[in-house]
Amino acid sequence: GGSNYANSDWEIKATRTPGSTNFVPPPTYIPYTIVEIQTPDAGGDTSQYYGEFVETTGIITALTSYSFYIQDGTADYSGIYVYVSGDVSALALGDNVTVNGTVGEYNGLTQVQSITNVTVNSSGNDLPAPIVLVTNTLAEGHEGMLVNVSGNCTAVSTDAGGDRWAFKVDDGSGDALIDDQLFSDAENVATVGSPYDVLGVVNYYYGAFTVNPRDIDDIEDLSVLPSIVAVKPVSDTEIDVMYSMDLAVANLADYSITGTSMTLASA
Repeated sequence: GGSNYANSDWEIKATRTPGSTNFVPPPTYIPYTIVEIQTPDAGGDTSQYYGEFVETTGIITALTSYSFYIQDGTADYSGIYVYVSGDVSALALGDNVTVNGTVGEYNGLTQVQSITNVTVNSSGNDLPAPIVLVTNTLAEGHEGMLVNVSGNCTAVSTDAGGDRWAFKVDDGSGDALIDDQLFSDAENVATVGSPYDVLGVVNYYYGAFTVNPRDIDDIEDLSVLPSIVAVKPVSDTEIDVMYSMDLAVANLADYSITGTSMTLASA
């Protein structure tokens, strides 16, 4: 285009060249790891890349109808929330995806938002192993990560929307808040006094970190013990014991067979 200069007052007027169009180049998305994006700035909780155009990659660990969580590894700060604000039904747990968007903060939760592209690199990947935590140790470094907490239920909310938690569990160190942002019925499966093992992703919500189970399978009632449904001999010294439910690895001692004598008949 051309420009007109009025020397009397130094006014600059821009004019468009006939037939031309204005062109705004697309933003450049800089590749960063999730850990780099999630690591706070000097202030202590806001991403050091707040407001920047970024590209990052991870495995989907949880989904809503309009967003998802991704994680890359099990180190602190290796999970993040991706706010798509659109249909994500084509995605699935275990998808390895690369996302392009802007780093934002929502009520203190670091997220990638204003998403312009989601690329599925591969599907069916194993999810990162959940980080086993003491109940009172949820912190900034766990935000967006898949974690596991266990303890006795100390309270069940009668207004999860208002309380912003569904129930609480305590292993003796202090409460962990369990919320229903992914599994809306969470408050209806817990009973005060019963022990629970809870798997979920960590969110930061109205000033508190919460563990969010994805469905009922992420909440195990440890007061319900399995029963033996079948026993098969494997060798002269080994047997396979089949139970009525999956066994919690952390509680295998609860399921040992003692005080029982067996005779394996030879073929």
